[in-house]
Amino acid sequence: MTGGWVRYGDEQHAPILEDFLEPARKAGFGIHLKNLYNQYVYFIRWARWKVFEHESAVGPGVVSFITASSYLDGDAFAGLREHMRRACDRIDIIDLGGEGRGTRKDENVFAIKTPVAIFIAWRKEKKDSE
Repeated sequence: MTGGWVRYGDEQHAPILEDFLEPARKAGFGIHLKNLYNQYVYFIRWARWKVFEHESAVGPGVVSFITASSYLDGDAFAGLREHMRRACDRIDIIDLGGEGRGTRKDENVFAIKTPVAIFIAWRKEKKDSE
């Protein structure tokens, strides 16, 4: 079952992916939510939970991934972006480009056609998400 408890929850917990889905729905981007059902989104949501929300997350933390870059400006990812901004003191993004499918091809650092980006998100101490 792709997405596991991040997507579906379990007997005691609601799915934590809902934290990314609900803000996008409220913003009117519900039609695009299919784009969030992707393994790299599940990993980002799990890492954010583990590093910033889990009961053992008591202080500083860093989450960093190299992933497809669709989260940078895709409408469906509004909740992901909002959720990360609330949890982190700083987020650095390195857009590596790499659009290799359209008429305007862009070189990629990796030998793939998918545009990619590196994000590094951290916080110095536990903070109020509001």
